[in-house]
Amino acid sequence: MVCGIEGTLLALLSGRPFVIFPHGADIRTAAGFHPPQSWNPCDKVIYWKFRGLLRNAYLNAMWVGSHDPASFGGCAGTNLKKLKTLRTKPLFIPLPFRQRLSRSSRLASLSSLLKRLGLTVPEAEYIGFIPSRVDFSWKVHDRFLNAFSRIKDKQEIHLIVSGWGQNYHDMKTMAREMKLDHYMTFLPCALSKPLLYDVFKSSDFVVDQFLLGIYGTSALESMSCGTPVLMWIEEKTFRKRGWEIPPVLNAKDEEDITNVLNDIVSGHIDLEEYSRAAHGWVGRVHGEGSATVSFLTEIEKDILDFRPHSFGSGFKS
Repeated sequence: MVCGIEGTLLALLSGRPFVIFPHGADIRTAAGFHPPQSWNPCDKVIYWKFRGLLRNAYLNAMWVGSHDPASFGGCAGTNLKKLKTLRTKPLFIPLPFRQRLSRSSRLASLSSLLKRLGLTVPEAEYIGFIPSRVDFSWKVHDRFLNAFSRIKDKQEIHLIVSGWGQNYHDMKTMAREMKLDHYMTFLPCALSKPLLYDVFKSSDFVVDQFLLGIYGTSALESMSCGTPVLMWIEEKTFRKRGWEIPPVLNAKDEEDITNVLNDIVSGHIDLEEYSRAAHGWVGRVHGEGSATVSFLTEIEKDILDFRPHSFGSGFKS
């Protein structure tokens, strides 16, 4: 089971049956999205070669799985005409439960983590965390920052920002210009997965993305810790498939985000209620028992009858 461009190409070369779980940009590249912006002919040749190999891999995969009800990559990746013959199945990656910490334990844990980075725990009623890369194009974190600047009692919320992403420094500059830097802590580095989980468990809520309409790894891992997630989920696509809608703090535009943040501060939103809902949803949809058994059963049924496409089909127009 593979994810990403490199893993997918290695699986193709392995000669063994494989399943692909795309993260978004990989399958969109295979479908012809994200062409090079450069006019350099070498860049264009490399892109078309990679695209051909990736298409070949996707068409030869035993199946391509996703928990995205809109297909792959949310609203940005639904137009996959070049890959319309894919074998696809729902695939819900299993995760274990992680105990939700009490408020005092969250503060103690966060204090210990930040101390290792030479930082102190901010004095605020609610701690939010941006775990993924800072990205204004795909995550639209600038939209969140504009909304954050509009809430009434900013001193009640402090935001911790993971130390990576193409717009990390842009966000720091924006925060300083908008006089929000006092309410934000920018980590000096990205975090390893174990530390990332520790911060998930130590936060009151997590901020994800407001563009794609689906959840990814960060949101799923946060909810497995019982930590509520502020993001946009396009609910109608889940209803259309008959899938249970993730119980997130659902917001898309600046006004939505501002209203949610104000409701958190005022107490109109009970984060502990969302925590319990998130834990329950992960158990039903991504629980180790149900998701793993279903996944293995599907492989068992399909693998003996699997017949790949003829090699080279990915190079056809």
